[in-house]
Amino acid sequence: MDKKALLAKAVDYHGHIGVFLAVGLRMGLLLRETLGGDGFNTQTLIKTDLKPPRSCLIDGVQVATGCTLGKMNIRVEESSDLMGVFTVEEQKVEIEVKKSFLETMKEKMVGRDRHHLDDLTEEVMNMEAEDIFELRKI
Repeated sequence: MDKKALLAKAVDYHGHIGVFLAVGLRMGLLLRETLGGDGFNTQTLIKTDLKPPRSCLIDGVQVATGCTLGKMNIRVEESSDLMGVFTVEEQKVEIEVKKSFLETMKEKMVGRDRHHLDDLTEEVMNMEAEDIFELRKI
């Protein structure tokens, strides 16, 4: 599925477009590029604030990875960090959102409401993963 179709699926699931929804999608896509796996052989731990907009990342990860609360293969832990810890069979990675990316997005989001983020969301979907994330194999 291409990024545009995946974003449309995520917006359908989540209810609206948003920067952190896109960040979650990109995180899940990076996981798949790095370790492969599917929604059945992957275990996910998301560390985030437990309030929007940052918590919207969770829905993006669910759509991109197939990990769901119903299958009990995704957990959420309250944290000031914004990252995912993913295990596919015996392989494990941490994917952390870079602080520099968060600062840039915070500046760009000033004065906007959630109904006017299409351009920033598209920007996130088209950025290089290394501009958004720090990936560590553990």
